[in-house]
Amino acid sequence: MRYFTGLIFFCSLFAKAQLQSNDQRTLDYIRIECKLSDLQYFRVDSLYNEKQRSIAAYQAEVNNLQKNSTDEKMLATQVAVIQQKKKDVYDMRELELRLLLTEEQRKVYDEKVKPAKPAVLHFGVAHDRASCNVCK
Repeated sequence: MRYFTGLIFFCSLFAKAQLQSNDQRTLDYIRIECKLSDLQYFRVDSLYNEKQRSIAAYQAEVNNLQKNSTDEKMLATQVAVIQQKKKDVYDMRELELRLLLTEEQRKVYDEKVKPAKPAVLHFGVAHDRASCNVCK
């Protein structure tokens, strides 16, 4: 089984999309904090790369529209639709990630990796909710 997992991981290196640096940091943080097994890490990594390809395709579509469109109103509408599709991809990635985690790992994920947003943004600015004493 370990050989098979390693072989799949090796083969997946050729099909990887380029993750954004913040996604790669999040992926590494999930691996450490949630103590993912090798198989779980492979699945989460594959999930992130699969969704990144979709996000990159949507971004390329936005860039193409911005280059070639002359009608500002139509452009704004089309970009808004594509941005919603990108948001849907992020939401689906989050849902699928949670399905790959055990119950204990989900608790750690919710507490350390992706804490809930506070009802009121204290301090008036966005900040690191994971290390904020008020948000905990």
